[in-house]
Amino acid sequence: MKYFTPELYQQFNSFDVNEAERADEAWDKAELLYKGQLASIRMHMPSQVVSLSELCLHDALVVSRVEQELPNGPYSHPLPYMWTGAAIVSVILGEEVISLIYNLSDHTITKAAPEGWRFSKSEEQWLYDEVDIVNEQGGPFIHRILFSSGVTLEIPFLSVMIHRFRVPSVVKIAKQSA
Repeated sequence: MKYFTPELYQQFNSFDVNEAERADEAWDKAELLYKGQLASIRMHMPSQVVSLSELCLHDALVVSRVEQELPNGPYSHPLPYMWTGAAIVSVILGEEVISLIYNLSDHTITKAAPEGWRFSKSEEQWLYDEVDIVNEQGGPFIHRILFSSGVTLEIPFLSVMIHRFRVPSVVKIAKQSA
């Protein structure tokens, strides 16, 4: 994370009131810097990346995150210069499942929680995210996500699709009776 770091999140939630207040000020500054950065690159972002940057998934339950490499690209025979991959992050927010499907420009990077992370590592939730551009000629882009487990996921991508659907009532009833 570039702006909303795990360390800043920990300080923001500190039991030490002075440290929490300093972190609150730092958080406000990080938010202003991020919004400024986002505004400066918005003209270089295709509509689906703009939509991603406007999506609020705070506190969504993360149900799946996976990367799949496609070494031959979309072809039946390998090409030496071709590498493609996809990543999918699926969350539940309210009664809706939201899947972010990325066409990767490189492998995702998962960074472990910082030492001393004191927040729950079970039932991983989406805390904060940042969308950025690698170069200003229209991509590739990078999506950084901080999860409640303290893990940070960096997703370098060329394009993204946001797929949403409501959880059918049958699924809710089956879950309640289980």
